[in-house]
Amino acid sequence: MKSTKGIVPDTVTYNCLIDGFSKTGEIERGIELFEQMKEEGVSPNMITVNILIDGMCRHGRINSALELFGDMQGKGVKGNSITYTTLITAFSNADNFGKVIDLFDEMVRSGYSADPGDETDDKGRSHPTVAMFGALIHGYCLNGKLEEAWKLFNDVSTTAKILPNTVTYNILIESLCKVNDVEAALSLMEDMKAKGDAVLLMDSMIENDCHPDDQTVEILTGWLSTVGESEKLRSFVQGSKWVDKFNDIAMFQDYHGLNEFRQAVAKFMGRVGGNKVTFDPNRIVISGGATAANETVMFCLADPRDAFLVPSPYYAGFSRDLRWRTGLEIVPVDCKSSNNLPIMRAALEDAYQKAQTWNINVKGVIIVNPSNPLGTILDPDIMRSMVSFVNEKNIHLVCDEIYTATVFSSPRFISIAEIIQDMDNCNRDLIHIVYSLFKDIEIPGFRVGIVYSFNDKVMRCARRMSSFGLVSLQTHYLLASMLSDDEFVGNFLRESSKRLAKRHNVFTKGLQQVGISCLTSNAGLFFWMDMRPLLKEQSLQGELELWRVITNEVKLNVSDAPSQVGFGFAPQTWTTTLSR
Repeated sequence: MKSTKGIVPDTVTYNCLIDGFSKTGEIERGIELFEQMKEEGVSPNMITVNILIDGMCRHGRINSALELFGDMQGKGVKGNSITYTTLITAFSNADNFGKVIDLFDEMVRSGYSADPGDETDDKGRSHPTVAMFGALIHGYCLNGKLEEAWKLFNDVSTTAKILPNTVTYNILIESLCKVNDVEAALSLMEDMKAKGDAVLLMDSMIENDCHPDDQTVEILTGWLSTVGESEKLRSFVQGSKWVDKFNDIAMFQDYHGLNEFRQAVAKFMGRVGGNKVTFDPNRIVISGGATAANETVMFCLADPRDAFLVPSPYYAGFSRDLRWRTGLEIVPVDCKSSNNLPIMRAALEDAYQKAQTWNINVKGVIIVNPSNPLGTILDPDIMRSMVSFVNEKNIHLVCDEIYTATVFSSPRFISIAEIIQDMDNCNRDLIHIVYSLFKDIEIPGFRVGIVYSFNDKVMRCARRMSSFGLVSLQTHYLLASMLSDDEFVGNFLRESSKRLAKRHNVFTKGLQQVGISCLTSNAGLFFWMDMRPLLKEQSLQGELELWRVITNEVKLNVSDAPSQVGFGFAPQTWTTTLSR
């Protein structure tokens, strides 16, 4: 490389070129440039030397690297911490432990050039760094000298006042774990059992504010499993002294959701459904609440101005959740109150034909089971009829099952997943489930919704859409731990069912005392009341007048649309409501 047009390459230019050739394995080209820069009168600096030494060591030419270093020393150039660490590591990996010791002794005896930030003694010489000690400890471990490695580790920590880093811990932990598999490989002191020391190191990392990395976790979890230390393994992975140090908790998560969380949710969904069906964790997509989950499914299945059939009465929030951003339409399916509001096949056909007449493209049917606002369970025969209906029309069936665990008496809840597993002629690509932990374990603030689909294309789309409403990894870890605790889940479900049944019984009896009957229900706390005996006239005007009396005179805040009553209200609130 010659100067042209008055432009002369300097040391930085040469260093960049030599570094590039070294990293691509073209060491000879790098050496040629090194010789050329000296001929051109451009002085190599410590960075130049370190670049070449590192390149030579990486490509197995450690003797050439040592020879180059010797030549530079003869010209008054001292190595720095990077030089010695590179050479010590290279000779350790080459099983030349004698040279490792020679280099370390030379470094301590003659000193080396200080880098910015290095501590120096009264003669201006730098102290060995943690990286150097790590390289030396690595050399001891590779050569089976664990006792010496352990002694140096302790000396460095106490005498030299150098705190070991994660790399140093990983080297020692891995070596000590290996000892446990080869009992007689080394003659260690009787009171220094590798098993105990590895665990001590594990605890010491946290005390020194030295965080375990992925390699630490991989080494220790594998080893603790092998030696049968299940309690230590559980403490290491889930224990309170580790969970707040677990680095992954602050990182971006896979849109698929944490594997442990999806497994726990799948198990919980199966359990609250009576363990009649097994849910596949790989078909679960986590979303930011049931609202987001429902909207995600709508985006996946339909285009703006398409429509879904929704049996009435339905959750009033659907008009917002399903329509505002998607541009979809809702076509109500009229269910007759004279027969306890069942979803009849004829009513579905009628709504579908009306939509066709109005030139509306129907993409599917949405049902809520258990029902909001009725609190009832769908009959299995009706569910089979609905599956047959969507298969005949080649449209989708979306089942909102967010109240699954709120069923407190018979008949039992039956998931659509259980229904279709016994139907031979069902196109499962048309079946989708929306679930949530809001109602079932009363944690609305966590905002956890679940999309479960038997359609691979929908799953892929939902997974990508979930990036707009991710649930934090902290929530994933917490709920995975909670839902994996079988004893807690069992106790919670029993207590929840007992409280729901008690509140439901109190309220229905109170209404009966004032002459108000309700539709029989067995899920959540829903009371579909027959207020006709209180109307002055059977008309819309009569209904509005009754609503004004209840609101303005009785002072009860009655919703003007189907909704739900949470069982988190205090008993005195219920008593006051009933008395009014």
